[in-house]
Amino acid sequence: MFNSSPWTVAEVETLQQLKSKGVKLADIAKKIKTRSLKAIERKIDRLKHQPTKSSVTINIPEVIVNQLKKQPVVILDFANKYNITTRDVEKVIFDLSKSKNITISNGIASIVKPAFGRISLDIFDSNWQKYGVVADTHLGCKEERLDALHACYDVFEREGVKHVFHGGNIVDGYIQKINNASTFITTPDGQAQYVIDNYPRRNGITTYFITGDDHEGWWIKDGLNWGAYLEMMAKKQGRDDLVYIGHVEADVDLTVPGGKAVMKIQHPGGGSAYSRSYTGQKQVEAFQGGEKPQILIQGHYHVNNYMYERNVHVISLPGFQDQTVFARKKRLRMEVGGGIIHLKQNPTDGAITRFKYELIPFFDRQYYQSYLLSDKKLMGGTLVINNE
Repeated sequence: MFNSSPWTVAEVETLQQLKSKGVKLADIAKKIKTRSLKAIERKIDRLKHQPTKSSVTINIPEVIVNQLKKQPVVILDFANKYNITTRDVEKVIFDLSKSKNITISNGIASIVKPAFGRISLDIFDSNWQKYGVVADTHLGCKEERLDALHACYDVFEREGVKHVFHGGNIVDGYIQKINNASTFITTPDGQAQYVIDNYPRRNGITTYFITGDDHEGWWIKDGLNWGAYLEMMAKKQGRDDLVYIGHVEADVDLTVPGGKAVMKIQHPGGGSAYSRSYTGQKQVEAFQGGEKPQILIQGHYHVNNYMYERNVHVISLPGFQDQTVFARKKRLRMEVGGGIIHLKQNPTDGAITRFKYELIPFFDRQYYQSYLLSDKKLMGGTLVINNE
């Protein structure tokens, strides 16, 4: 019985060899018993009009890629068409598959199309976590905003926040040429005691703080680890809620059973940039490979900003200090407030799958005067000067 399927490479090679030797068609038909005499005649006629390697140079990979864009490639048919072996075709396709989504199944090559699928909501299946964030309280200077700081901690307590992270400059430090016009306590132990006596303390809330390279860092440059000193003095006086976690920056591991996310608390240097997002952006770009955190909390600049840069949630915090003479001279804006961050983590690897930052802003002191009971009793109304 004659074969009606496409010619195999072996059949084509046998036909070409016999024809080149001058063997008659009838004798060729006897040699290739699976093909009829008519089929052999048609195949010889097609081969006469088929380009060969010697007559036409064919870029096989390019031809295969162009055909795959339209339809799958049947390897045997392609080999017969271009008079090459199936093994050569498979090798070309294998090389192409290293850079392109091509697969071979049952002798047919095709482009793998991305399968439509749904992301499992299991990655969001965790409880919301919340953390308080503050920075630049600068206690010990006349521009401190203890009123706003205590109100912010009242909000933390009401909202059920248990952990508060402080981004540095918990006190104002002292250098005569810089802040002598503002600071009313100039010694390191004096400012430590002022923090112990006045920094907000709320049931169930722990404040984890770093020290900056400026302000309290001025004493550190003289050899005093002031952050550790403050924690030690606070514990001696019964305050276990003030925990020192590092100088300039500290990494906090937010762990779940399957992994963790890193939150970096940082007090960078330099002045405030023309754009409030610029310094945070450049910091993320500067992280070495493998050291990039999932969250970056920055103090120092006294301006509020949130952005998502290179898969890092970046928060620049306002402070709790009104504008000083020094800041005004340097044309530095100073915003007052703190915040709460809310997040969810993938239970299997700790990746942050949901995140939001809530700003708790405060305004100039004058905005709150009508709420101070002592002012209502002492001032007795608004001062009016009549120049008539």
